[in-house]
Amino acid sequence: MKNIFRNLAVVSSLIAALAFVSCQEKVETGETAFSMVDTEISEVLPAWKSTGSATFTLDWPVAGEKIAITSDASWLTDLNDRTAYEISVTARLNETGAPRTANVHVAYMEFTGDFTVSQEGASTDLSYGDFFRSDSLYSWGYTQFANDSTKAVLPVDNVIFGDASSYRYALYEGSLGVSELSDEDAIAKLNADEAAVVDKPSTLFVLDFEKAYTLIGFAVDQENNNSKVYRESVNLTQDDASTKQDDFEDYKDIDNISQAHN
Repeated sequence: MKNIFRNLAVVSSLIAALAFVSCQEKVETGETAFSMVDTEISEVLPAWKSTGSATFTLDWPVAGEKIAITSDASWLTDLNDRTAYEISVTARLNETGAPRTANVHVAYMEFTGDFTVSQEGASTDLSYGDFFRSDSLYSWGYTQFANDSTKAVLPVDNVIFGDASSYRYALYEGSLGVSELSDEDAIAKLNADEAAVVDKPSTLFVLDFEKAYTLIGFAVDQENNNSKVYRESVNLTQDDASTKQDDFEDYKDIDNISQAHN
């Protein structure tokens, strides 16, 4: 009989302990809510393939429920929410020659939201790789360049996106960020600059080593809209110049040579 009472006491203790643990592990819940924070992506996407995002809030998500993201625009791809509280979309290369805008619809359970994605039309992308000492090119037989070890020769390629009708670019002395030269002023400067390169896909720029420069360019689309200004800082050192004549083979037929200027 004593064993029975002892066993009952043990069982009662276990039940009380389980009840205590259950109370301790109780998780508070709230109402599920979803909404878009951004009604448009933070900036207009360039004409080349590029990615943008918009943020959202989600309170008390329900297990198993997923966010659905859709758009009628075929030029938007990879619509996803892989980053927490962020909807990401990728725009294809814009070859239309005109700016475009699309709507993205987002749904979570009964909640919905929308945001817009805008992409530029025509755009220009300036790029460069190997560069050379002017005196090295002279010694290799390219006598259009000076026998001057203080000068660099920088081949620059201009790649156009969005079927641009025209484009301009130049290499300017100094570091010219937006605070030093706004996009509007840069376009005006290039339009007024008779030395700017116009509608030529490649140029050989002659500049000084160990000096700051800025590559600046823009394109104009079929509707006469100016693209966003492209700019890139350039500061070349003699130690990084190519010493191989073969590296200049891809550039030897470029007949457009321009000086960096103010």
